[in-house]
Order: sequence, then structure tokens, then C-alpha cells
Amino acid sequence: MSEIKRVVVVGAGTMGSQIALQIGYSGRYAVNLVDADAAQLERATEQNRKLAARAVEKGRLSDQQAETALNAIENSPDLARAAADAGLVIEAVFENLDVKREVWEQLEASAPPDAVLASNSSTIAVSRLAAFTTRPERCCNMHFFHPVTVMQLCEVVRGPETSDATIEAAVSFV
Repeated sequence: MSEIKRVVVVGAGTMGSQIALQIGYSGRYAVNLVDADAAQLERATEQNRKLAARAVEKGRLSDQQAETALNAIENSPDLARAAADAGLVIEAVFENLDVKREVWEQLEASAPPDAVLASNSSTIAVSRLAAFTTRPERCCNMHFFHPVTVMQLCEVVRGPETSDATIEAAVSFV
């Protein structure tokens, strides 16, 4: 399994944008926040700026740390391009199986074969999503708790075919 260097978060709603910001806070990864809706990406960027500013005001981050975290996030409307060199993809679109199927089928076609594919879903089992790929052993749930930048809690759940290496990579990342 290759080292995770780039993380892609799919879905720029509240959960996805906060997951991307928390990854940015770590200072360890390049992160792409992907959403087909450009206006949603703009809202996510503005919300993340507010969250980072609040963290600076409360003394949890320096101005430089906040700026570095925000600069680590690259917005993209193009899932295929963003996922092409991802080590980890975290799907955080709304809880609709048809929407998730579309995303997972795109990930199957565009993410590297050794990438970990994860869903933030707390209601849809990873086995249902992994069925849209040819690599169920590389799939897991990574359920982040809301608000992500405050709770700092993530439940990693394996599917029936998830490999130990995938779980180790997900847990190590978290």
C-alpha cells in the first residue's frame, strides 16, 4: 500500500467542507474538495474561512496555521481529475444511494487502484457502496462526527471484504 499524500473529499456541504478543513489543519496532506456545484464550493470556502478565523480568535490556531490550512485545500468541480492521484478519497455527499452510486462509479473509473475509498455515511453500509467498484477490499466507512473541527472523532468501519491494510491505512490517517 502506498503512502497517502493527497486526499480527496467529495461533497462540499457542511460535513465535506469541515473534513477538508480538518485535513488542512493537520498540515500533512494536500486536499481536494470536490463538488460539481461551483456555488457550493464557494460557500464551503467562505465557511471554512469563518471557522479558521474563529479558531484563531479562540487561540487554537495562529494566523499562519489557519492560512496554511486554508491554502492546503484546492477546490475542484472535476472528480476524475482530482481523484487521479489520490491516496484516499472520502465521499461525503448527502445520504442518497443513487447520488452515492454515481460518485462511487466515477471513483472506480478515476481513482488509482490502490487508493482507499471511504464514505462518511453513517446510514449506508460500505458493502453497498463497495459493490459499485471492483475493489471492495479497498473500501471502508470513515464516519466523522459533527462538527468535525470540534469533535475530532472518526469511526472507521470495515465491510465484509475490507482488507486489514485498508483499515490500517484509514486508522493511521485518522
